[in-house]
Amino acid sequence: MDVCQVVTQADVAPFFTTAITATEDTSQTGETSACYYQVTPPDGLLPMQIVAVNGDQAAAEFAGVSAGNGGQVALPGIGDQAVHSPGQASFEAIKGSTYCAVYLGLGNSTHYAGMPSPDANGNLPDAAAVAYAQKLGALCDKIFAAAGAQ
Repeated sequence: MDVCQVVTQADVAPFFTTAITATEDTSQTGETSACYYQVTPPDGLLPMQIVAVNGDQAAAEFAGVSAGNGGQVALPGIGDQAVHSPGQASFEAIKGSTYCAVYLGLGNSTHYAGMPSPDANGNLPDAAAVAYAQKLGALCDKIFAAAGAQ
């Protein structure tokens, strides 16, 4: 699966306040695919990355990130199960044998449409982080559908 073809620039555009360009991460192999979404013109920051793992490695990937990142909490409404760190809209999710993660970059929060400004530590009020992550969940829904996740 090519994440950039499944989740297009048009799909992510509503989450940004500026033009973006999708670039496939060609270093990924096997069951893993990733796409970077960068502002145009590039400003040296990476506002969004989506990673998908489809197949046997998906459960292990989800278990690894959800167990390995202390403090993560359940994030309702995305896939069969999803987690995020409190105050962060980035998340990891799994549905069937498909893993999907949406990572938002650090840096210029003004690139994100409808996101409140983070505090000095880069955190959002948790209710705002959950609400924004749940909106971003629609991007993983496209991954799950393309993979035929049940």
